[in-house]
Amino acid sequence: MISLRKLVLRTSSGHKEVSRLRNIMAQSSFHSTSEAKAEFRDLLQKAQHVVVLTGAGASAESGVPTFRGAGGLWRTFRAQELATLHAFKRNPSLVWEFYSYRREVMLTKEPNKAHYAIAEFQMRLDKEGRTVTVVTQNIDELHQRAGTKDVIELHGPQILMLKMLKSQKKICQGAFTAA
Repeated sequence: MISLRKLVLRTSSGHKEVSRLRNIMAQSSFHSTSEAKAEFRDLLQKAQHVVVLTGAGASAESGVPTFRGAGGLWRTFRAQELATLHAFKRNPSLVWEFYSYRREVMLTKEPNKAHYAIAEFQMRLDKEGRTVTVVTQNIDELHQRAGTKDVIELHGPQILMLKMLKSQKKICQGAFTAA
C-alpha cells in the first residue's frame, strides 16, 4: 500500500506547501476549524497534481459490504478460508463461489454521491490542465461507473485472482494430460 508520507503534493510554491499541508493534517481539529479548511482549500487550489485515496468507506454508502466494519464479511467468514491461495488450493469451488457472490452483489450497486463528486472533481481539474489520480482499494468499479478515469486499484484480490487462474489452468492442464 502506498504510504501517505511518500505522496508528494507539488505546487507552484514547492515543498514549503507540503509541510504546511502536513501541519494542517496533523492538527487534531483538522476537520472542524474553518481556518484549517480554508488553508487546505488554498493548497488544493495551487496543486497541479492531486491524489485521492479511497477505501471501503467510499462504497459502503452504495451498499457494498465492507470486510472489517460492522456487518463486515470477515465477521461472518474467515479470510483464511476464502481469500488466500491456500484456501483456493484446498477448496477452489468454495473460493470461486465466494468471489462470484461478491461480483453479483457489486453488479447490483450504483455509484453514490462521493463517487460522482470525485469524478466531477477530476473532470474540473482536467479542464484546468491539472491532474487528479484516484487510488482505491475497492474493486467494485463504482469510481469508473461514476466517470472517474484511469483509476488505480490496489488490493490483494487482484493478485489472488491471477494466482487462482494460473493454478486452475495448471489443474485443468494436468487433468487433460493425465488421461
